[in-house]
Amino acid sequence: MKTLLLALFAASIASSAIAETNEKPSPVTVVIAGSVNSPGIYEIPSWSTLFEALAAAGGRSSIAVKYALIVREEADGTVKTIKVSTKDIHENLKSLPQLKHKDRIFIPESKI
Repeated sequence: MKTLLLALFAASIASSAIAETNEKPSPVTVVIAGSVNSPGIYEIPSWSTLFEALAAAGGRSSIAVKYALIVREEADGTVKTIKVSTKDIHENLKSLPQLKHKDRIFIPESKI
């Protein structure tokens, strides 16, 4: 009986849709501007959040405010702005929104 169960389990795995693949997820392109050390256009992994994007841009500059803005064009053409605090960027990584292709990230400069 145990052998039959193992054979059925092996067969179900072999025929399942969970086949191993060598394909890599497509990267997303984002624009990072404002008070970062290296503003520019970046290709980052599709699973990236604001944390990874800011790391790619060399981090926030010393005159950056304590939040970031993600500007995103939705499928219906509307523009959505997401404000993310620095505290969330460093302490609540799981709550950060996943970045999407063509997102624009802006870090404002402090006026002080």
